Amino acid sequence: MKGLTVAAALLLVACTQTGDDSTDAASEPSATEAAVPVADGASDLPALDPRPPSVREFARVAGDACGVAAAQVAAAPLRGDPFLAGARRGDIVSAEAHYRAAAQAWTAMAERLWEFGLPKSRRAQRLITLLDTMGQYAGQAAEQFAERDLEPAQSSVKSAAHTMRSADRVAAKMGFGPLERCARARVALANARRVVVEATDFEFTVPRLRRGVTRFVLRNDGREEHQLFVVALRRRGTLQEAVAADRHGDAVGKFLARTGATTPVVGPAERASVDVRLRQGPYGLLCFVASPDGTPHAYKGMATEVPVR
Repeated sequence: MKGLTVAAALLLVACTQTGDDSTDAASEPSATEAAVPVADGASDLPALDPRPPSVREFARVAGDACGVAAAQVAAAPLRGDPFLAGARRGDIVSAEAHYRAAAQAWTAMAERLWEFGLPKSRRAQRLITLLDTMGQYAGQAAEQFAERDLEPAQSSVKSAAHTMRSADRVAAKMGFGPLERCARARVALANARRVVVEATDFEFTVPRLRRGVTRFVLRNDGREEHQLFVVALRRRGTLQEAVAADRHGDAVGKFLARTGATTPVVGPAERASVDVRLRQGPYGLLCFVASPDGTPHAYKGMATEVPVR
């Protein structure tokens, strides 16, 4: 689907996405369950806007992206102090995983903000530089933990922490506080609801939805590959109009309230998940995967409108 697919693609660029309160990992997904960062769809297709973003717009997206980064880091928690005398092997292994996740998260956040665009502010450029530096230090620490080279690893960890404090100060001057947002995210997703959506060829079975942070788990019970794209609608009863407009090549932005969030594509008997902060109102659940004849599944019936109360 042309218009809707653009919304999905923008959500998947690095660490996009969450709403007013960024989110952290809820419960760890199963081995067959691929998790996608939480999204509230706060950004309204910024890549399509040629003008530079304002500082407020940049700060909003940066705060959201920080929550996504925090979720990735929290998904690989430290299990002990690897620098204590007699530290267990498991403590060092968890430290390696933790700082590797941190390296990926902060680097991805820097890339996300760079792609969003820079306002006329030196602080924005400074923030991106600091995030990239944090990622580099965390990556160094991960490699040093892997080699059991603890003294250099400790130095890299201290450098990453010092850089994060600098990033916090810049972020505070721009009007948002990463650590504050990330802390709220951890509390929010600790209570996230888990909703299983069954996908067949070509239909979704969806339980009743409520407001709040929700982990959608897509279970593919069909014979073809499927995905789950969750998007808020402006008005009730308009999803099929949006699908019809997209099928005829017309713009669909007028039907969407916010950018959506999507799971990865999964094969038969596989699962994938995506975390979304639901608000009251109508939502659309769609599958963009095309059948062998080239027809998107949404055109075949995998476009379900559901209310959130």
